Amino acid sequence: MLYYICHDCITTLHIGCMIGKYPYLKPSHRIKVDGLTIQITTNSSVSRSICHTCHRICQDKLVFMISGKDVCFCSLDCVHSSSCRTHFDVNDFLL
Repeated sequence: MLYYICHDCITTLHIGCMIGKYPYLKPSHRIKVDGLTIQITTNSSVSRSICHTCHRICQDKLVFMISGKDVCFCSLDCVHSSSCRTHFDVNDFLL
């Protein structure tokens, strides 16, 4: 585990908690994954979303949504998963 330690303010932070699982992905950006346009959004609401693929509560700082649809994924692994892809006609979600 990696930690950031500030000796001036006597603070120790776990780097994974500080920057999250996807440090190079930013909220409000869109990415293409397997032909789908995915909107990256913050997971900061009081009620957390449920992942469409694994059916777990999305716990990370970011969630991945199909642009224009109310379909949420907790990770890029879940977006890539073939089990979630069988529920969609990919052409319905292309921009």
